Amino acid sequence: MNTQRTPPAAAATDKTTNTPRSKRPRPIYSPEKVDEVENQCEIMAMLTSWKSEQEAVLSKIISDVAEIKAEIREVHKTNSEIEKTLDFVCKNYEDLKIRVECLEKRREERDNHWDKLEDKIEELERNARSTSIEIRGIPVKQNETKGELLSIVDNLHNKIKVQVERGFIRNIYRTKEKPNGERPIVMDVTTPIKKYNILKAVKEYNYHHIGDKLNTMAIGLEGKKAPIYLSDFLTLKAKRIYFLAREVAKSNGYRYCWSTNGKIFLRKAKGSPLISITSEVQLEDLKQKK
Repeated sequence: MNTQRTPPAAAATDKTTNTPRSKRPRPIYSPEKVDEVENQCEIMAMLTSWKSEQEAVLSKIISDVAEIKAEIREVHKTNSEIEKTLDFVCKNYEDLKIRVECLEKRREERDNHWDKLEDKIEELERNARSTSIEIRGIPVKQNETKGELLSIVDNLHNKIKVQVERGFIRNIYRTKEKPNGERPIVMDVTTPIKKYNILKAVKEYNYHHIGDKLNTMAIGLEGKKAPIYLSDFLTLKAKRIYFLAREVAKSNGYRYCWSTNGKIFLRKAKGSPLISITSEVQLEDLKQKK
């Protein structure tokens, strides 16, 4: 089968010169090209600006990091100095702690020694007063003599019916004035037994004269009638303990509170155990047991 090939189309020819025509080239600065170039320029400008911003941020970060590193180095240096100071303080603290413990031990030993000395002095004073009686309620007379005091005491002995032989009284005097203006009489007899007999006789007299206990008029003293009290001549420490013991007795229901031979005693009720009071701490403990 014979086939005919179609010849390629002839190039366009110029009708006048019978030569092929060439295509007219497009202009270089077409609107599309200009837009493309402008877009590229804007993108480049944006990238350049972004790069500058990033470089500025990076520079700031580097600067901040450098400052932070410097601060960290300073902190490390400070921490090192603090550690040295703490080591020094700890060492000194241990030394001071040992010294304080030694001082505390010495103070405790000294306090114990002082307590023993005070107890010994208290015992000596109590023994020295073991034959002394304190007489309260007798008014002070101006220019009073010991003879007058002896006369008052003789009348008192006669009233309570106590026989007094010669030399029964070793000494008699007024104490220094108290804050309330009172100046008790102190009478020192020869033996503790004689002192005990006098105090016992006063109790018996008051027991049998409940409505008219021992007083100034009963022994012939002029002036206003006033009660007379005889008791142990207590030391200052014992007087304070006796005062506090009476307060505890009132507030805690103790029926009996008295002193004998310079010692203080409490008793809850008749037949109950006897409590010897030797310190203020003991009284505080009794308060807590209320």
